[in-house]
Amino acid sequence: MCGLWASLNVDTFQSGIDASQHRGPDAEGCVAFQSPAGQLVLGHRRLSIFDMSASANQPFQSTDGRFTLVFNGAIYNFRDLRAQFEGEGHVFHTQSDTEILLHALIQHGPACLEKMEGMFALMLWDDQRKTLLIARDRFGE
Repeated sequence: MCGLWASLNVDTFQSGIDASQHRGPDAEGCVAFQSPAGQLVLGHRRLSIFDMSASANQPFQSTDGRFTLVFNGAIYNFRDLRAQFEGEGHVFHTQSDTEILLHALIQHGPACLEKMEGMFALMLWDDQRKTLLIARDRFGE
């Protein structure tokens, strides 16, 4: 499984990347934001499962840059959710469950998590509202 982490007002975030190295050998990334409490950094170590391409690397951002998602886990019903979203006119750029999860969170908010079948932990930053949503699957796997 992947590794994700956040830091607040930490000068170096390399320690977060290094500490989670064993969680994801395929890619790493982090992005910094100005939050009301100071500099927030979201980081991710990737273990590719559904979409092996670099376009599915995280942190994963919405096309307008407002939302940033780091996610660990697997959404088993993401293909069904993707078909539903495509029927509503959504266009996707990857084959990843991460992109489906991001679209669901943007459109439906945290209530969409009830429809997610799988195991997951996530952090979603809204750069317009300056809020961070932290959530996990209902069983805490």
